Amino acid sequence: MALDGIAAVQARIQAIEQQMAGVSSSATATTSQAGSTGADFASLLSDAMNTQTASGLGDLGGASGSAAAGAAATSPGVLSSLLGEASALTGGSGGGTAAPDLSSLLSSLTGASTSGVPAPAGTSVPNATAEQFVNTALSQQGKPYVWGSSASPADASPASFDCSELTKWAAARAGVTIPDGAAHQYVWLKENGATMSVEQALRTPGALLFHFDSEPQPGLTGEPEHAHVAISLGNGTTIEARGHAYGVGVFDATNRFDYAGMIPGMT
Repeated sequence: MALDGIAAVQARIQAIEQQMAGVSSSATATTSQAGSTGADFASLLSDAMNTQTASGLGDLGGASGSAAAGAAATSPGVLSSLLGEASALTGGSGGGTAAPDLSSLLSSLTGASTSGVPAPAGTSVPNATAEQFVNTALSQQGKPYVWGSSASPADASPASFDCSELTKWAAARAGVTIPDGAAHQYVWLKENGATMSVEQALRTPGALLFHFDSEPQPGLTGEPEHAHVAISLGNGTTIEARGHAYGVGVFDATNRFDYAGMIPGMT
């Protein structure tokens, strides 16, 4: 079914090209007509991608079997080609009217990030802020763990971290303020409706993963005895200040966390 779906998309592209060729060759096209070309094309593009979804290709990363796997592997190339043709067709629209944001259109229709890589089903796609958040934390690998450490956002390379100070500091360096303390960070996410399942967080770069003996509740005045927070790398591993014996590093997240959430503004 995946191969049939790609064929349907390719056929739709050809139909789009034929219509656009007719529009371009019209000697009587007015400025207003040229300005509407992008909108018409966006509508046709939407139809094409709906055809893709109906054919079972909505989740480009979810194909199974040898033939389907091959089709899934080539699908990002098909979408990239479509995006390139779309940009060429709409980029010169007349009347000073800007072409539609085709990259965003493709993203919304296919669930792919702007890099063309499809997001796994049920996964939040991180934005540039989340990428900066993750990369900033990764830059601190090898630093020692010191409970109660305080790191200024103005300091690009603090001497040490504890678990929540790493997340707070890296978020601040990315322009986002979050509370101090693992439990307070979790409660803050919950109050902002930003929690998610641990399974989803493990597939979402930048998501926060938490471990507590019991779920923290609003109104807490201190941190529980056992409280820990880490940053998901989206592949089953974390960057975290894990403890005195580990320091800051990348670790396997398997069976270590009970709660999770995504900092608002990072998806």
